[in-house]
Amino acid sequence: MTFKICAVIPGRGASEVLNLIEKAEKQRADLLEIRLDYLRERSQLEQIIKATKLPVIATNRPKDQGGMYAGSEETRKSLLLKAANAGASYVDIELGSNRLREFTTHCKTIGMKLIVSHHDFVATPSLKKLDSIFKSELETGADICKIATTAQRLEDNLTCLEFQAKSSKKHATICFAMGNLGRSSRILSPAYGGSFAYASVKFGKETATGQLTIQEMRRIHTILGVT
Repeated sequence: MTFKICAVIPGRGASEVLNLIEKAEKQRADLLEIRLDYLRERSQLEQIIKATKLPVIATNRPKDQGGMYAGSEETRKSLLLKAANAGASYVDIELGSNRLREFTTHCKTIGMKLIVSHHDFVATPSLKKLDSIFKSELETGADICKIATTAQRLEDNLTCLEFQAKSSKKHATICFAMGNLGRSSRILSPAYGGSFAYASVKFGKETATGQLTIQEMRRIHTILGVT
C-alpha cells in the first residue's frame, strides 16, 4: 500500500508558487493544493496550473475558515471556476458556503470534481456529529468529503480514524485532526481509507497547525512500510 500525499502550495507570488511546485515534484508529491487565497497576484493562475502534470486542487479559503481570502463571495467562487477552466482537477469548497448548491451544480455541469470541506477550529465532534457532517457533504454531490477537526486530546485522533475507516467504505473521504495533538491522524488517515494526506513542502510553509512536511511524511511512511 502506498499513501498519497498532497503538497500544499501557499506562495504569495507566481515565482514563489512555481518554485514550491518544483520542490513538491522533486519530493514525489502525488497532488498539489494551490492556495489561491495566498496569491497576491492571480493574473498568472493559468500559467501556474499548467506548470505541472500533477493533479491540482484549487482552494480559495476565506478568513473565517482559516484562510487568507477577504474579498466578496462572488469573486472568491469565480476565482475557483477560473482555476477549474485553467485545468485544475478539483475545486475545494466549504460546506458552509453561501449558495453552495448553485455552485456545486455549476461545477458538475462543467465536469469539475469537488472536494466539499468542513473545518472545526475548536474541537473534534462526536462520531454522531461527524456522520451528520458527512451526510450533508454527500448531499452536495461531493466527489471527496473532507472533514478537519481540532485535537484537544490524543484520543481525538482515534475518533477521526474510526470515522475515517467507516466513512471511506461508503465514499471517498479525508478526515484528520488539526493541531499538534492531531498529527497521528494526519499520518494515519490514508491507512484507514483516506484519499490522501496533506503536507507542506518545507518548514515555514505550513497552512495549519500540526501539518508535517512531505519529507517527514515520507520518512514516517517508510518506517511503517507503506512507501
